[in-house]
Amino acid sequence: MRNPYVYVITCLLAFVLTSCGGSGPTQDPATDVSGDWSGQLTTDIIPLPFTMSLSQRDTSLTGTLALADSPAIPISGEVVNNRIMLSSGYQDVNLEILGTVDNDTMTGVMALNLL
Repeated sequence: MRNPYVYVITCLLAFVLTSCGGSGPTQDPATDVSGDWSGQLTTDIIPLPFTMSLSQRDTSLTGTLALADSPAIPISGEVVNNRIMLSSGYQDVNLEILGTVDNDTMTGVMALNLL
């Protein structure tokens, strides 16, 4: 039986990621962001580590994101120049990431809604 109360948690989190392994992203018109990234979300309570693995075809991105010790969720999006946009609507998680890439560093914000 489903709980009659719906809990919605909305978070806006800042993040900084660094690339690990593979060739680092470049600042060409088609910035390559494929590979494994690790970073930390800055929150009001505690910093949360997370990892992201991305595959890229032209400007399209697919991959996974794992926050702290949680299971990885699928993500998809695109990269235009040095701007990255990712989202996920996996199960009860709505996630949107907007950021910029500078060589092997990615910075931006993550909006997270847990239903």
